[in-house]
Amino acid sequence: MWDKPPLDGNIHERYFGLFKHDGSPKLAAHLFKELKDLKISNPGLPSWLDNFDKDTYYQNPKNNLKIMYKTFKNNLKERESI
Repeated sequence: MWDKPPLDGNIHERYFGLFKHDGSPKLAAHLFKELKDLKISNPGLPSWLDNFDKDTYYQNPKNNLKIMYKTFKNNLKERESI
């Protein structure tokens, strides 16, 4: 693993994460235990995404991302003109 990118040339990348090399949790990992009961509201997807679904997206991701970005920008223009 250490001889393949990105870990071969970026040694600092080896130390990111929530667990130590021996599998024990780093200090930051304990914070996630405190967050497990946190209630997060999800307002849902923005309306400009109504005509998109993930299965269609993955059939041609590059092209679909362009279409989605254009739709997003058009939506912003519409909101600014209100």
